[in-house]
Amino acid sequence: MAGNLAALRNYFDNTAGFPIPVREAIITDHGIQSLDDFTDFEDKDIHDLCVSIRRGSSQANPGIPVGLPYEIRLRQIRWYSVYMTMVQRQPNPAHATLQRLKSLWEIWKKIENEKESEGMEPPEKMEKVEDSRKAIEDIDEYLARTRNAKGVPLAYLTRDNVNAPALGDDPGFATPSFDEEMIRRASHASVDYGEDNMALWTVMRRVCHKGPGWNWISAHKNDGRAAYLAFRGHYLGDGTNRLIKQEADTTLSKTFYEGKKRFFTFETYAERVTKAFDDLEESGETVDESRKVRRLLSGINDPKLDSAKTSIDASTTLSQNYDAAVQFLRTQVLSKQATEAMHRERHIGAIETSGGRSGGRSSGGGRYGGRSGGRFGGRTGRGGRGGRGRGRSGYSQSGVRLTSGYIDRRDWNTLSREERNHVLNLRGNRDGGGNRQVGATVTFQEDQNNTGRGVQQNNGQQTNGSGRGISALMTRPREKTTRYVLATKLYVQDDYEDEGTCELDSHADTTTIGATGRIIYDTGEVISVKGFHERLPSLQDVKVVTAALAYDDPVTSQTYILFFHQALYFPDLKTNLINPDQLREKGITVNEVPLLRLPPDKRTIHSHSIVDEFTGLHIPLKFNKPISYFHCRRPTAEECIPNSMKHDCIHVHMTCEQPWDPYNSREMEHEDLLRAALQNEQIYDRSNRHIQALSQVSSALSPPIFTKRILHTNRFSYAIQSKGRKGTVTKEQLARRWRCGLDIAERTLQKTTQRAVRDFTHSTGGRRIKPTAYQLRYPRIRTPMYTDTLYGPCKSWEGNKYLAIYCTKFQWCRGYALKTKDESHYSLDKLFRSVGFPEAMIPDNALELTQGEFKRKLQRAQVELHPIEAYSPNLNAAEDCIRELKRMFRRVMNARNIPAVFWDRVIMWCAEVRSHMALNHHELEGEVPATIVSGDTSDISYIAEFSMWDWVWYITPADHATQNKSLGRWLGPSFDVGDALCYAVLTNTVQVVHRTSVFPLSVEDMNNEAIKEMKEEFTRKLNTKLGNRRATMDELERNGMLMIEEGMPNVMEDVPRHEQYEDDDENTNPVRPIPEADETPPVEYDKYVASKVQIPVGDSMMYGTVRRRKRDEEGNLIGRTNDNPILDTAMYEVEFEDGKVEAFYANQIAEHIYANVDDEGYTTYELAEIVDHKRDASAVNTDDGFVTLRGRRVPKRTTRGWEICVEWKDGSTSWEPLKDVKESHPVKLAEYAVANKLVSEPAFNWWVPYTLKKRDRIIRAVKRRFHRKNEKFGLEIPNSVKRALEIDKETGTKYWEEALAKEMKNIWPVFEIKNEGETAPVGSTLIDLTIVFDVKMDFTRKARICARGDQTDPPSAITYASVVSRESVRIGLLMAALNDLDVMSADVAGAYLNADCPEKVHIICGPEFGTEYIGRVAIIKKALYGLRSSGFAWRSLCAKTLRENMGFKPCRADNDTWMRPAVKRNGEKYYEYIFVYTDDIMVVSENPRAILDRLNLYFLLKPDSIGKPNIYLGAQIQPFEIKGDPRKKWAISSEQYVKEAVRLVKDWLEKRGLMLKTRAPSVLPSGYVPELDGSSELDDERATYYQSLIGVLRWAVELGRIDICGEVSMMASYTAMPREGHLAAVFHMFAYLSQHNRSRIVMDDQYVPIAPEPSQDFKEFYPYAEDIIPEDMPEPRGKEVQITMFVDASHAANVVTRQSRTGVLIFVNRSPILWYSKKQNSIETSTFGSEFMALKTGMELLEGLRYKLRMMGIGLEGHAHVRVDNMSVVHNASIPESTLKKKSNSIAYHYVRSKVAADIARIAHEPSESNLADMLTKIQAGPVRKRLAERVLF
Repeated sequence: MAGNLAALRNYFDNTAGFPIPVREAIITDHGIQSLDDFTDFEDKDIHDLCVSIRRGSSQANPGIPVGLPYEIRLRQIRWYSVYMTMVQRQPNPAHATLQRLKSLWEIWKKIENEKESEGMEPPEKMEKVEDSRKAIEDIDEYLARTRNAKGVPLAYLTRDNVNAPALGDDPGFATPSFDEEMIRRASHASVDYGEDNMALWTVMRRVCHKGPGWNWISAHKNDGRAAYLAFRGHYLGDGTNRLIKQEADTTLSKTFYEGKKRFFTFETYAERVTKAFDDLEESGETVDESRKVRRLLSGINDPKLDSAKTSIDASTTLSQNYDAAVQFLRTQVLSKQATEAMHRERHIGAIETSGGRSGGRSSGGGRYGGRSGGRFGGRTGRGGRGGRGRGRSGYSQSGVRLTSGYIDRRDWNTLSREERNHVLNLRGNRDGGGNRQVGATVTFQEDQNNTGRGVQQNNGQQTNGSGRGISALMTRPREKTTRYVLATKLYVQDDYEDEGTCELDSHADTTTIGATGRIIYDTGEVISVKGFHERLPSLQDVKVVTAALAYDDPVTSQTYILFFHQALYFPDLKTNLINPDQLREKGITVNEVPLLRLPPDKRTIHSHSIVDEFTGLHIPLKFNKPISYFHCRRPTAEECIPNSMKHDCIHVHMTCEQPWDPYNSREMEHEDLLRAALQNEQIYDRSNRHIQALSQVSSALSPPIFTKRILHTNRFSYAIQSKGRKGTVTKEQLARRWRCGLDIAERTLQKTTQRAVRDFTHSTGGRRIKPTAYQLRYPRIRTPMYTDTLYGPCKSWEGNKYLAIYCTKFQWCRGYALKTKDESHYSLDKLFRSVGFPEAMIPDNALELTQGEFKRKLQRAQVELHPIEAYSPNLNAAEDCIRELKRMFRRVMNARNIPAVFWDRVIMWCAEVRSHMALNHHELEGEVPATIVSGDTSDISYIAEFSMWDWVWYITPADHATQNKSLGRWLGPSFDVGDALCYAVLTNTVQVVHRTSVFPLSVEDMNNEAIKEMKEEFTRKLNTKLGNRRATMDELERNGMLMIEEGMPNVMEDVPRHEQYEDDDENTNPVRPIPEADETPPVEYDKYVASKVQIPVGDSMMYGTVRRRKRDEEGNLIGRTNDNPILDTAMYEVEFEDGKVEAFYANQIAEHIYANVDDEGYTTYELAEIVDHKRDASAVNTDDGFVTLRGRRVPKRTTRGWEICVEWKDGSTSWEPLKDVKESHPVKLAEYAVANKLVSEPAFNWWVPYTLKKRDRIIRAVKRRFHRKNEKFGLEIPNSVKRALEIDKETGTKYWEEALAKEMKNIWPVFEIKNEGETAPVGSTLIDLTIVFDVKMDFTRKARICARGDQTDPPSAITYASVVSRESVRIGLLMAALNDLDVMSADVAGAYLNADCPEKVHIICGPEFGTEYIGRVAIIKKALYGLRSSGFAWRSLCAKTLRENMGFKPCRADNDTWMRPAVKRNGEKYYEYIFVYTDDIMVVSENPRAILDRLNLYFLLKPDSIGKPNIYLGAQIQPFEIKGDPRKKWAISSEQYVKEAVRLVKDWLEKRGLMLKTRAPSVLPSGYVPELDGSSELDDERATYYQSLIGVLRWAVELGRIDICGEVSMMASYTAMPREGHLAAVFHMFAYLSQHNRSRIVMDDQYVPIAPEPSQDFKEFYPYAEDIIPEDMPEPRGKEVQITMFVDASHAANVVTRQSRTGVLIFVNRSPILWYSKKQNSIETSTFGSEFMALKTGMELLEGLRYKLRMMGIGLEGHAHVRVDNMSVVHNASIPESTLKKKSNSIAYHYVRSKVAADIARIAHEPSESNLADMLTKIQAGPVRKRLAERVLF
């Protein structure tokens, strides 16, 4: 001990340099005996020790001054001791030299900085076995760059030996680096090992879970090291080596170079061969150099290299050195290419390169060691794989891995000169011994007069003698499509250029790409380019393209692919011209001033460079006076593929994709305005006017309004709108969860996305939800932010007392909880990581927000700090945002009764929610605040799934079974933990856990008694754990327990509180008279002073208070008062809510006061939204909500005890009495009550239903012409039982009476009627019943006793019913005939009633149940008609039965068509089909009776409905025989429907003394043109009748009346405003149907004899065209079918609009399956154009039909046969060489030809007189229509 103490004293004196008093104070007073004693110290302990020494212990022992250098030295000694202990070495004073202390100190600072950084992303999941090597490399790299809590890289876990090397065998201290030593020597027995090992297991699980590697690590659960070793041992073992060797041998045997393919260069060949040899070596096979050379030469079959091969064989050096041979061949290839170029009269000098892109073999070790030694010490292995940059050659002193591959620029800047040279040497070895360089590239002008400039480039040096292709481009506005160019000479280039340059040219107003670029996309736009002078010639048809260039960073070896959108393409131009402004618009920084033009103090690393901070791109520019440029090359095709595994290139979009307008006058105006703003002297008065500076120039220039507008003008992605997005969360759900209004919720859903909102409809919470990872960015936010620190109401459960709030003027806000005010700078880190860097930060004058670390971090982020004036909090322009945030927080806390200790979680959630609301704020202009901040459409998934304090289920990673899920309270998103959908959940032990697997409680859960007990137990445990801290906010306030800090705002300020009131006591609080003052100064006693007025400020209306008269500089009042407001010139100061004070004249104030009051002078406010509600103890309970009047139970009319929080148009909120809001905005309040499920409350249920009904009546009256609910298929639908019986009496039938009796008999089993006096179960909803009358498609009357589904609120996901398409039914009947199958149908009796009711609902029995049951409770047990979930319940039950019990599967093209493979008795394979239309079932099978009998076991089929189909989907279906064909067919007839429809029309006419025509040979009257009809308009009654007639005719067309399809389509376009003539024409159509009512379509299976069409070879024009076969297509069974399609167009058929009409008729065999008639949207100028547009429509329908047939398991007989009557269309679509003359039809032209090229269809000519589609487009005479219809109808 004495020796240690002496050594320590000696060390402090001689090495550390401490004064003797300080040394003795450390040793004597504080008991430090050796360096080991510092091991347990923290930095804070060192600081306390120094403070103690400075203060002294007594007068006898006064303090000793200890300066900061000594304190730092002690910290260095402490870190030295800690480090030596970590690496299992003994701290030794003799060893702890100052140099070692300083080196270790730098490492410590590096580790501390890394803790504040985001860290490296964990490796991605390994999807394929082939990725195993990369996965291991990624894991190793992640472990090497990730540290544990002590700073040790986690790679120490995976070293080969558990124990550290003995000191005698160890390389030595910090050898080769500190990180390597920690990896080599860190103890596996330390306290941190368990946690680190679990972290490694998490990484392994992420990489392998449910992938190919899972089997190898799953046995080592929670043991990361064992899992890693097992994983590595398997994939780097003998089996993998054999696989690698096999692949390498295959590559060597199949790779050859012939010198013919442009994209398979010698470089590619050499790279593949070299990689194969490297793989052989890694797999353990030794390959000598001579063998490599022989295989290299044997694969070269290019005759041009025969002499080079002979030279290598003859050379002892080359034949024994593979790298030298490759380099020699590379030189020969390039030399011959240069010679060939000169022979083509291209003047290109010698291009010489040393090295190449393929690289060579790394001389350093591989990732796992290698010949130079690996990072794990004595471990040895094979050499690294060359040319990949994956070799590991050690680390720098700063911990950066020294490798031949990519090194981040920030890491590169930390390397010493020696370390950089070492990396460059590694790269030289990798590239085959030399650096890649471009030799002399000389381009001479081609004219003899030397009019141009020549440019000779030699390794970046430029000399005179050559010319640029284009010197400068100037353009006029895009509308004129003219561009101007300075130079007039372009150089002809026969081939692509691999190397080139990009020059900055500000005179080129559009970026120009030459031969070096790879064209990615041709926009199809062409423009003309002219010289700057009119006498210069112009270039025509210059393409506008998207092109790519490659830039290889010479420092980091990273390749960047630069994409230039909206660029001009000159294929014969060698130099690329870059427009700097076009790059700047995209956000790329272009610093084009050369370094030599800058003062020394202005030169930085980014000077004279092109920089993109987002991707890390940094291109240092070269300078050849006066041109700045950089070298580039042509990228390969693979390099241009995004996210490809075949390259590690970074893609950078240099210009915007939007059309580029180089001459925008608006931007010139904005530039002038900005210049004016900068010249305004007030911009420099930063002490108190830095915010208002731009506003003084113009109100439109106030930030961020002007910033937002100018960015929007410049087409930045600043306010991206997203329309029509679909999400899981509805506006009603969002309004309830966020406690906002319906309008705000609806706008929010329109302006945001819900890409990650989960559908919990079918989830029971039994499975964990896989998390997803998102990479955070650090963008620049183009707006200033305001910040403040709020004081919490109490110390939160997590120990937080404060809240750091950040917000903007446009209502965006973000909160971060703090334990102390000094932690404010940590919230700044979180803001930067999650949001980005604002333009400026504007706090108040609090020290923690203006000094210290907070200020330093802002400076480091280059964010300006602008504190507001002291003692002027109202100058904070975001005060209204903070105020409304506090109000929302208070509402949520009170509404959900949340304990106050969770205030921090609640207010952070409130801030997040408000930032994603589309609020009524003038700054937002309809956008969402978060969208404006980020520039991207905001997604609300993570805050829309739940509401604060919701009951939820959560699952921990260890729990996999459903019964182990736990109950918790939702506390908002986990902002800093886990995935984006990771949530904070409160457990019953008051622990806040973070889980992704969180599920809502279902309706059944909420009504389950056991779960209710769980909730009560949870609450009891929670209250017990919280103890005396369970008080709510109101309780804290009432008991005076709120924490208040002097001078600090708290979260309770500015929250409006209102006294409760009684509605019936109107005079409870009479107005007290205000005593007059004895003396009132005349000036102060003014009629306007203290008035509140809404007055325009800038672009918005704001509320302010008139404070006083305004005085001039001498103190005199401005203006004179007058009783007449018009003559009143007095000026007043008005103070607004944000603290701003402005002056207004009296007449302005009076005008706006009178504009906002009613006739009696009461102020009116304009309500924007209803956002919240609350009730007090005086509110009437539900049980007391009814009174009995004259024996009737009626609702009590009261609004007592309820208040409504409303948001006004100015953005402010306030609580108002329910009765006042009800009187002013009844409809809006009623809609809010429905959305928030308040209708059952006594204060609402007496008026809300009637208000909504009144609203609906008004809407129905407005739309009565379009929605008549009392007629269907022309039949009156009764609205009561009384009216139903009256109709029966009037018509002499009993249809409705029989329907009612039948329904009552069927419906009885649905109900479980309780005994008298019994109540409904807890959680059950009381609803009403109603009787719904309907008419089915076959005119059958139906009565349904239905539930009031509008009184329930089931999820939208369970409101789907089954409806099979009629097209599928036709195909099914055709297949029955084709494959000789039988058809039967049946109806399911009470289909819905077979399924259990998915909701908990009950009714009170009425008189329809009989007198003995009146008033009893009846539980609805089955899916009763009317419940919105009943259709889904029946479909789910039916689908489950068909799938699980009967083996059927749904067709992917029609989910209500079910199919099952079967085999006929004769051995033929076929499919059995079941078609389901709600309760109507049709079966196609060899034995359909067996299927129906089986189905009858599960559902009761109506006995009288089982049999051959008669009526299905409203059509008659019957067997049909065709003469000469013995096989049975099926016919679909509309005869019964048409006869009944005609009868009803005749009855309607007969009542009015009219009748149908007795003769109607044509569908419409001869010569009738409906668009020219000028008769008078129909009245409302007849207009509605016209619409019903059109509906009847449309259904007749659906049932098979193809002969009237075209005319019905024509007349349907006049339903909005029909005329007398239109109605007469429709009556004519019914007369035609009356005389032609027996038409039917027959599903004829006979094949059509068609002459074979010639096949055309389109491969040269459409090489990628192919008939895409669905991957999940079932096996075709049965006979194949033939498809024939007729297409026609009637050009300019509408003589008014000149729109053409398209007609399409598609047959399968001889059966008409699909028919189509519709006006074309476009107006074509020729018959050719209209016919081609019709053909495109037909092709689209044809593709859909082919897909359906295939997915139904039906084989296709080759291509479809398409017939058109326009020969020009046939030629253009069928002949490959045909060219399109009319560019306007190019889309349809290429679409049709691509389908012909894929052999999907072949097109032939059909004469007009036999084209069946003709009757779908034209009004034809009777005989013509009859001739065509007879070929289709029977």
